[in-house]
Formats: sequence, C-alpha cells, structure tokens
Amino acid sequence: MRPHLLTIEAMGPYAGTETVAFDALAQEGLFLIHGPTGSGKTFLFDALCFALYGEVPGARGDRGLLSHHAAAGATPRVSLEFTAQGGRYRVVREPYHEAAKKRGAGTTVRHPTATLERLDAGHQATLATKPTEVKAEVVRLVGLSATQFQQVILLPQGQFEAVLRGKPETREALLEALFHTSGFDDLTEWLLQEARTKRHLVAEGQRRLAILADEAGRRALDLGPIDPDPLFDPAAEGATGTPDQAALDRLVERAAGALAEADAQVAAAHAQVEERQTTATLMATVAERWDRAHQATRDRAQLSAAAPQVDAIRAQLAVAQQAEQIRSSLQAAEVAAEARQQADRAAVRHLERAAAARDALHRSVPELDDLPLHQLPSAVGVAAARRAAAVEAAALEAAAALHERLDEARRGAVELRATAAENHELAVQGAAEATRLRAAGTEAVAALAVATTARDRLDGLASAATQAQVEADAAVRLHTLRARLGLAEADLVTARSLANAAWSAHLDLRSQYLDGIAAVLAQGLQPDTPCQVCGATEHPDPAQAAADAVTLGQVETAEAASDAARAEAERCAEVVAELTRLAAVEAATAGTAGDDPETAHDHAANARHKLHVATELAATVPDRQAALARLTAQADELEGLAGAAATAADSARASAERLEATAADLAADLAAVLDPAAAPGPAGQAVQALDGALVALAERAASSDRARQAQEAAEARLAADLAASPFTDLAHLRSALVSPSRRAAMVAEVEQHDLRWATVLDTLAHPLLADLPAERPDPTGATALVAEAQAGKDQAVARRSRVHGAHARIEQLAHEHRELLATVVPLESDAVLHEAVANRCAGKVAPKVSLQRWVLATYLEAICEHANRRLATMTAGRYQLVVAREAGHAGAKAGLDLTVLDAHTGTHRPVSDLSGGETFQASLALALGVADSVEARTGGVRLDALFVDEGFGTLDAEVLQLALDELDGLRAGGRMVGVISHVGALRERIRTGVEITSTDQGSSVRVGAVTAA
Repeated sequence: MRPHLLTIEAMGPYAGTETVAFDALAQEGLFLIHGPTGSGKTFLFDALCFALYGEVPGARGDRGLLSHHAAAGATPRVSLEFTAQGGRYRVVREPYHEAAKKRGAGTTVRHPTATLERLDAGHQATLATKPTEVKAEVVRLVGLSATQFQQVILLPQGQFEAVLRGKPETREALLEALFHTSGFDDLTEWLLQEARTKRHLVAEGQRRLAILADEAGRRALDLGPIDPDPLFDPAAEGATGTPDQAALDRLVERAAGALAEADAQVAAAHAQVEERQTTATLMATVAERWDRAHQATRDRAQLSAAAPQVDAIRAQLAVAQQAEQIRSSLQAAEVAAEARQQADRAAVRHLERAAAARDALHRSVPELDDLPLHQLPSAVGVAAARRAAAVEAAALEAAAALHERLDEARRGAVELRATAAENHELAVQGAAEATRLRAAGTEAVAALAVATTARDRLDGLASAATQAQVEADAAVRLHTLRARLGLAEADLVTARSLANAAWSAHLDLRSQYLDGIAAVLAQGLQPDTPCQVCGATEHPDPAQAAADAVTLGQVETAEAASDAARAEAERCAEVVAELTRLAAVEAATAGTAGDDPETAHDHAANARHKLHVATELAATVPDRQAALARLTAQADELEGLAGAAATAADSARASAERLEATAADLAADLAAVLDPAAAPGPAGQAVQALDGALVALAERAASSDRARQAQEAAEARLAADLAASPFTDLAHLRSALVSPSRRAAMVAEVEQHDLRWATVLDTLAHPLLADLPAERPDPTGATALVAEAQAGKDQAVARRSRVHGAHARIEQLAHEHRELLATVVPLESDAVLHEAVANRCAGKVAPKVSLQRWVLATYLEAICEHANRRLATMTAGRYQLVVAREAGHAGAKAGLDLTVLDAHTGTHRPVSDLSGGETFQASLALALGVADSVEARTGGVRLDALFVDEGFGTLDAEVLQLALDELDGLRAGGRMVGVISHVGALRERIRTGVEITSTDQGSSVRVGAVTAA
C-alpha cells in the first residue's frame, strides 16, 4: 500500500483543511515529519489509519476527533488517496461528532460515514458506502488488519525497546497480535480439556466400580452368617484393598451356596407346619362336635320346660280365629252408629244456622212473616219460606241498583274534583320550573363563552409551557455546567502548574545528564576499541560518574512525566473549552432564566398550570353546549306540559259538577223505594243467606234419615252372627278378639318352638355326634405348636427372599462390574496419553515450552534473522539478536528469551547490558525486522511506506548516521520512509519533509524542503 494524498479537515489539532502530498515526499524516499511537541506530528499517522480503517491507534478513541479549534458548524473529515494491488483508490470518512441543529437550539449526533471509490481510468466506481463495508474492502486491498497496519507501518521505538528489554510475556503479546497465534492456545486448551474430560471419565468409572463393589458388599450382609471375604468385610482381619472382579465372582459363588441352604430350610419348615396343622385340625374337629352335642342337650331341656306355655298360646289362637269371623259385622255396626250420630249433629247445626238467618232477615225487613224453626221442618215448610224470601229479595235488588248508581256518581264527582286540583298544581309547578330553567340557561351561556375562549387560547398556552420547560431544563444544565466549569478551571490551573514544574525538572535533569555524558560514554569503552569521541584505542583515564550523576533512565522518566503532565494540562484545557461551549449553548437556550433553576421551574410550573386549567375548561365545551341545549328543550317542554295541565283541570271541574247533579236525582228516586235509614245491600244479603241455610237444612235432614236406616240394618246382621257363634254376648266376643300383630307374634312363637324342637332332635340323632369322649378335648396346645412352626416357616421364607434378592443383585453387580472394568482400563490408558500430550503443549513439563511459544519462537527467530542484517550494519557487525529456547532459570516459561551475541567477546549478553544508543539500534532493527517478517508472511503484502516515531534523541552523531543509513536503505524498490521527530540534527541529513506549525488557533502543515535547525 502506498499513500498519495492525505486531506484532514477540522480534526485533532488541525482546525482548517490540511493536505499532505506523499508523492512529492516519495521522490526523496526518506522524509522528516517535524515540529514542536504536541503540534500533531503523530496525528498525521492517526488520520491515515482512521481514513483506512475507521480506527485510531492508542487510547484516543474515535469520538473525540473533532478539532477544538475548528469553527462552529465545521464538519470533521479525512480523505486518503492510495494505491493497492495495482489500483488507485480514495477513501473518505467522517467521524462521530456533535453538530448544531439546523432548526432550533442544541446539538445533534452525527454518526460515522465512509465511502470508498476506485479512481483508475476506466474503472471509476463507488465500491462501498458503509463504514463496515469500507473497512472490510480496505483489509482485502491492503492485506493487513488495522492492528497489523498500526504495528508494522508505524514503528514506535519506545514500544519496541520495551519488547527488546522487557519480559518474554511482553514479546509474546506483540507476536500473538501480529501473527494471530491464539489458535494454538485454543488447541492447547482443547487438549487440556480433553485430558481433563478423559481423566474425569476414568475417575467416574472408578467411582462407579467402587460403588458397585460397595453395594455388593452391603448386599452380602443379606446372605446371613457365611464365610465373608476380607475385601468385603472391613472389620475382618487383613481387610485391605478394593474388591476386584475375582472377589466379586467369589461372592457370587458364596451367594449361590447361601441360596441353596435357604431353599432347604424353607422346605423343612414347610413340612413341619403341615404335620402340626393336621394334628391341630383333628383335635379342633372333635372339640367342635363335642360342643354341638352338649349345646343340643341343653336346648332340648329348655324347650321341654317351655312346652305348657306354648300349648296355652295354641288354645288362645283357636278361640281368636272363631272371633275373627264375626269381626266384620261388629265393625259395620259400630261404623253405622257413628255415622248416624254425625248426621244428627250436622242437621242440628244447620237448623241453628237457618234460625240465625231468619232472625237477621227479620231485623232488616220486619214485615216478613216469622218461620217456626225450633225443630227440623218438613220439605213443604222449607219451600214456602223460600218463596216468601224470594219476593222480598226482588224488591231489595231494585233498591240496591239505585243505591250503587248513587255511590258511583258521588265517587266519580270526588275523583274529578281531585284530578282538577292535581292538574292545577302541576300547571303551577311546571311554570315555576320552566322559569328556573330559563335562568339556568342564561348562566350556561356565560360559562360556555368562558370555556370557548380557553379552547381558543390552548395553542398559545402549550407553546408557552413548552418553551418555559425547555428554558427550565437548560437552566438546570447551565447551573450544573457552570459548577463543573469552575472545578475544571481549577483543575486546569493545577495541571498547568504541574506541567511547568515537570518541564523544569526534565530540563534540569537533562542538563545534569549532558554534564556527565563523558562518564556515560566511558562506560562503553573497551580495550583496543576506538573511542567514539576521539578515536583513540587507549583509555588511560576514563571519566568516572559522580555520586549524584543522572542516568539516561532518569532523564527519560522525567521526560515521560513532563509529557504526561503536559498531556493532562491539554486535556484539562479541552475540558474547559468544551464546558464553556456547552454553557454558552445552554445559556442561549435558558434565556432570561439564566442559571436560576428554581425561578425557571416556577415559571414553567405556572405555565403548565395555566395550560392545565385552559385544557380542562376547553374539554368542557362540548358538554356545556349539550347542557345548554338540554336546558332550553326542557324549559320548552315544561311550558307545554303546564298549559296542558291547566286545560285538563278546567275540564275535570266541569265533569265533576255534572256528576254531582246526577247524584242528587238518584238520591230522590231511592228515597221513594226504600226507607233512607235502611240499607238495601245487607237486606238482600240476609234473604240470600236464609235461602241457602234452608236448602242445606233440607239436605241434612235427609242424610240423618238415611244414617238411621243403615244403623238399624247393621245391628240386625250383628245380632244374627252372634246368635250363630259360641259367644254369649258382645263383651264375650270382644274379649276373644286379638289384634293382627299380636296374633302374628303368637303364631311365630309357636312355630319357632316347634322348629327348634325338631332341630334339636335331628342334631342329637346325627351319627357324627355318637361315641364322643366324656370330657371335651383342648386344641390350644396344638394350635400354639402350629403358630410356632408357621413363624419358623415365615422366617425361613423371609431369609430365602433376602438371600434370593441378594444373590440376583450380586450376580447383576458382578456382571456390571466386569463390563465397566472392560471400558475403564483402556480409557485410563487413553487419559494418560492425552495428559502427556496436553502438558507438553501447555509447557508444563520440561523443557516448559508451550506449543504457542514454540510457534512464536519460530516467528521471533525469523524476525531476528531480518533484524540482524540491519543490526550488523548499524553496529559494524558487532551485535546479533539470538532467541534463547531454554528457560533462563528453573520453573520459568521458556521459548521467547532474547540475548545479544557480542562478536567482540564471543559471548551472549543480556539485552539489558546494551547502552542507550545500542538499545536504540537493536530496537530499530527489531522493529524493521517485524515489518519485514509480517510483509513476508502476509502473502507478499508490499509495504511501500514506513513511519519511524521518535527515539533519535539518545544517539550520538555517528550512531545517528548509521541508523539513518539503514533507514535510507529502506528506500530501495521505491519505498518511502517517514521519520517523526523533533531532533534538530535530523534536519541536517533529511532535507525534505512535513513541517508542523502550532499556534493557539490550531496546527498547520507545510510539505517541502526542511530548513536547518
């Protein structure tokens, strides 16, 4: 990759647009990038990297690239034209930054953009327009990742000095990043994981084997008292080791013997139970027969004693059976007598009711003839009384009709008077309510006007509330920013003071170091070796370092501290500038509120309250309009209803007056028919009551006659049945009768006695009860012996069950143990092999070189091979870098140690013994070797441009000349090399370059001839 044209706009220290034409610099091949510290020399390379990959080296990050010196509204941008793989391309990028909004106050975020174009004639085209796509295409064209490009194209000497003199771990980190060898660590970790997995499987298998053997030992306890194997009996003498397969097989044989023994015990116990069970059954049978015979004898004696009582019950049953044949006649006579009594009582009650009705009618109509009702009348008398009552009833009915019409007319007149009064009241109330609604409508019109006005003001109030809130928020942020600005300004003052102090300390130390430089050069003098200053080979009186001499390391440390303090001061200044800018933006937004958040928030709250009140009022406009319409409609409706009610009241009063006149006429007609003191209604009801009572009286008199006749017939039948029976009178008959339940109980008692007597006789006559012993045999002892034998059998069966289960399980465990053992043995061998390979690749065994370090050592040897060609030139063939494959001390990781072979002494020296100039030479050679190695190992990637950053200030004139000669040799084949330095001596040698000028308005770039210092 060869850069042609780099353009930077408003980025880093460059406020405007700066251009670097590399083609003009390539004519010389070796060019200088110089300028004061902090002016932006290294930022040129940062911009080059960002243009290609969208990334910035180091901790700067890609979100702070907008120049603090740039004008407001400036857009940061970088453009690079370059050649790669035979084609010319242009990449343009804009970094992440914040820009002012096009409308309104405040800023908005601008995300990164990128485009990649091909510029060859006939091939011009846009290849990518997204940052990620552009980066992927650049990696393909250049052949290097962003990290590789930064580490190979820019050679920071400080970093490679740390790699040269640092620990092997430092070199390992750099080489791993360059050559991407993390896959070897992944492979080693995979091997270690595989070994752990294999060992885990072996341990798991051994654990399962122990579990199987342990369970077999526990199940052996169920076999009972057998000769135990010491391996399965921890308490046994000589019990050592873990049970093996042979021990399990022996345990299976002993379990089979125990099972056979248990089978024999079960058979013997079963035979004993059967023998004792037979004896006990025979004794129990004889005892049961003896008990049956003895019980039958006692039952026969009891039945013989109860026989006279049972015979008496039989005789009583015979008499009761004869009396039962006359029971129906007796019951019929009794029922007929009761029916006659009830009929006579009913007739008397109806006679009394007819008399009471007659008396009531006589009181209403005294003219009615009296009826003799002191005894039951004949049917003719009842009919005459009914006819006389009917004549009077007709007259009373006509009077009742007149009376009813009179009552209806009077009630109608009263109801109409009430209706007229009610309608009059409704008319008055309706008119009053309509008047109230008209007044409420007037108030609703006024309220609606207020709500409508509030609705019309909503937009203005909303805008005012929003603006007030924006100003309040800005006031809060402005208040916070001004507080932060005060702290930041204090930090800036402190940082600048510290930077000045560090710079002064650095100058003092550097001056002291230069004062003692003779002693430093004297340390490198060797016998017969020319002095670097005077060229003499004899050194009779080398300068000695003073007690308070300053070393180069102290100077470099002070310089680093000064740079860090200056960088911190610059950072603090950037923070102050940024906070000042942000505060100005917020102050413009806050307006009159300033940085008084409390007042601004009160103003915003007041605006929100006004908006809230107006919003609520505006929301009521539809409801108020609807309410006003309802009030108007209700008032109209009530006024109509009041007029209708007044009309109805007048009509009702006219109708009432007409009904009152009709009632007066009817009252005169009724007085002509009936005494005004008499009531026709009750008199008519008395006639009807008398007629009904007479009809009922006639029916009850007939019923009484029929009941008397039925009684006489039933009594005649009973007398005939009694005369034909053995009973002398009714008392004798009733005493012989027995209730059905009692008769059934007597029959059951007799039948039960006869059945038990027959059963006892059959039992005593049974042949099995003959020839029984005089005394009852006792089977208790035989039963106890049976229980004892059964318990023994149960124990034998239970033991056989345990032994059978243990035998089956032990056989299964022995089989599983055999199969698992066949798997674990080869697995253990495999695990040992995996552990050996993994430990070797991880560097855990001698020579303690991991696989990755072995590969990296190969890369390092190739780098040293490239580096030594240049180091030999720069040191006149004296020094070579050598990779030490073996560990420097016991227990250390080996493979990446570096030593220096000194051709003058023929010995290997630690790199820490090199002087400052020699260290720079070795570091430069190592850096160039890395570049050559990466170029060789990335598929022939051509690195047409290299940048060397600083490190030349520690070299004397001769060493500096050798280093520049070596860099000058890199121009072979058209490669251009840029040296980034502020060392004035370089301007004498390098006549073309880029000059960076720094002002308080930002830095600027000039490409061309380099002026002498």
